[in-house]
Amino acid sequence: MGCCGNKRANWRNYSTRPAPSAVPEKLQNPQKIYYNADEPYIVKGAVTGFTYLFSDKGDALEVDERDAADLMKAGYFTQEPL
Repeated sequence: MGCCGNKRANWRNYSTRPAPSAVPEKLQNPQKIYYNADEPYIVKGAVTGFTYLFSDKGDALEVDERDAADLMKAGYFTQEPL
């Protein structure tokens, strides 16, 4: 007959893993920008490394002020609604 010892040990290892300790960084002085292209766009902030996802034309997101200037240079964004 088989032994359930491995299953018990696996369960024990799984249930005692520590919770992640890293708290996500918050946006610094958020700036609202509007997306003005037709295709979905995923971009990583040059300064913060945050990932921003824009799905549709007219989408508005608050982005970290440290990333806003570089995003605006891409030509896909405005600071006013379309």
